[in-house]
Amino acid sequence: MMLPDFSHPHFAEPAWLVLALLAPVLLVLLMIYAGRARRRQLARLADPEFLAAMLRGHSAGRRHIKQSLLVLAIFVIGLALARPQWGEREEKSESLGEDVVFLLDCSESMQAPDVKPSRIGRAKLAINDFVQHYSHGRVGLVAFAGQAFLQCPLTFDYDSFRDALNAVDDTTIPVPGTDIGRALAEGYAAVAKNDRRKILVLISDGEDLEKASILRAKELAATNVLIFTVGVGTPAGSELMMTDAQGNRTPLRDPQGQIVVSRLDEATMRQIAEVTHGTYQPLGPLGQGLNRIRSVLENEVGIRSFVSARKEGVDHFQVPVALVLILVVVESLLGTRRKVTEGGIWSGWSDPRPHPSPLPRGEGESVPASGGSPSAGIVVPTDRSSLREVSHKLPLVVCLFLLSAAAQAAENDSEQPPTSRELFNQGTQKLKDKNLHDAETALDAAVTADDGALQPAGLYNLGYVRFRAGQEMLKNAPKAGDLGSQSGANQRLGTVAIKRADTALAADDLSEIMEAYQFGRLTSHSLKQMQTAVKNAMDTNDKVMARWLRSWGDFKSALELKPGYENAKFNADIVDRNLQALKKQQQQLAAMMQMLGNLKQDLKGKMDALKKKMPGDDPGKGAKGGDEDDGDEPKKPDPNGQENQGNEGQQQALTPDEAMQLLSSLHSDLSRKLSVSDTQAEPKKKNGRNW
Repeated sequence: MMLPDFSHPHFAEPAWLVLALLAPVLLVLLMIYAGRARRRQLARLADPEFLAAMLRGHSAGRRHIKQSLLVLAIFVIGLALARPQWGEREEKSESLGEDVVFLLDCSESMQAPDVKPSRIGRAKLAINDFVQHYSHGRVGLVAFAGQAFLQCPLTFDYDSFRDALNAVDDTTIPVPGTDIGRALAEGYAAVAKNDRRKILVLISDGEDLEKASILRAKELAATNVLIFTVGVGTPAGSELMMTDAQGNRTPLRDPQGQIVVSRLDEATMRQIAEVTHGTYQPLGPLGQGLNRIRSVLENEVGIRSFVSARKEGVDHFQVPVALVLILVVVESLLGTRRKVTEGGIWSGWSDPRPHPSPLPRGEGESVPASGGSPSAGIVVPTDRSSLREVSHKLPLVVCLFLLSAAAQAAENDSEQPPTSRELFNQGTQKLKDKNLHDAETALDAAVTADDGALQPAGLYNLGYVRFRAGQEMLKNAPKAGDLGSQSGANQRLGTVAIKRADTALAADDLSEIMEAYQFGRLTSHSLKQMQTAVKNAMDTNDKVMARWLRSWGDFKSALELKPGYENAKFNADIVDRNLQALKKQQQQLAAMMQMLGNLKQDLKGKMDALKKKMPGDDPGKGAKGGDEDDGDEPKKPDPNGQENQGNEGQQQALTPDEAMQLLSSLHSDLSRKLSVSDTQAEPKKKNGRNW
């Protein structure tokens, strides 16, 4: 027979011993207070002589025993919560493979084509190949440029990692530049909770614009961080290309006008690796550098397999829990009544008639009949018919005290902030009621509460709410097709206005110049209104894209927390397709805005030329305000409190049909000249002009 091991007795959670000491003290104080309150209540009920007879069936000793059992039970509950342990056992845990976090440079220099298809394209292919053949540990991804963000936390779900990797491009990090120091800090944060050695793989061309990478690497070397560096590119380098607003690829130039050439900085990459006792490898045209790092991780002794052994105390909290159950059961079975015999059997409160001592007779007084109650020295409340009812209500003070404490605790609980589950339920109900704003607020708070059981469902609902909010914003925005047709009509109108101005300038005729100027003003206002509509549509699209990007991130996070969440994967794909379509529409609107701006600028130049040929500072009623042809000056109200309806009509954008009608009506007046009075002399011609 094996004897139990009582070595190394201790408490795993000693903080609960405070409860084991304070709770019994508080309970004793409560019992003392209840006892005093009970005695005061009995004193108001009857005289002391009568109380002694009335309480003969009550055992004060048994009450003290019951109270002692409750106090002891509370004390033992505190001991159980402190988790008493004695004896030891050894636990071994084994895990295969290293956790690897890739730090991928996605700055503009990674678009250089000196490595085919590009530096970042070659790096992504090499990482995918690494993950495909590395099946022993978790992998994570940090993308960085001028800033660094964790794109995929450490995970065994390699498919999700590949999705996050494939989504990285030169637009992933909006902050330009290359800050390797930030990337190292973000990578360390991703593996900071790992008790084992921390592996970071830096993939970059080494152009550290912030010059903080070496200092950061020295700091990480003291925290058991191992950094492998992989250089992407060639020492000769390549010219950097950029995409302009029209989508054309042109060389990137520095402030001095010189073409920027990006080269691989192997010295920086090698120094970062050596500081943390890692190695530097060039990526190579086929990704051989990452393959060599994978071989090191898989074959080095002590890296592939980790076996940890530790001794822990053996929990024996079940012993005090069993003792608590015994104490509670015994306390509930133990009563406080006792049997009293005096000239017969009196079973406690069953007979409310005590036997008082003889009372002195006074003059005119009579002795109560046998079985009656004495009338001297007893004050009985009129609302109690018997002492049985009085005896059952003796613990009322204790009950009221406990109920008051419970009510106070409930009130305190009601003042506490809602739990994550309550927030989740509120957000889901708001979503059913189509109150998207309140639903997003509640669900975001529920997800932030970090409740692992609710986070996948909360992120799923939050992604759906944000996607629907973006759809609601697009309902009120003008359609791209309508803007395209209106823009086409305004472009044709602007072209006609420019041609008409050229014709009037060539003819050097005042009437044609006046008509061309008026037509140009109307066209300029219409172009400005069209630009405003296109800009509003672009602003709306930007807001919708921001919401949909967060929605996509919510669905991907739900899939990460709950692998195999098919609905989240399906919705993430739908959001991604909508984002791509919206991005194309945004590019079309940008091109539309550029063409309208160029056309409006050309028209403004023609109108300035026309205005120079018009006599006087005031070219006439039709030309008034020519300097403000863009409509920038605010419209002044009529002195009578009414707006000028004619000016208001000129500020409205023309529809395609109205623009064509205006073209037709003005075209018919091309041959019309200014009327001249019969008595007015013909103006003299100067320099070929007709005035």
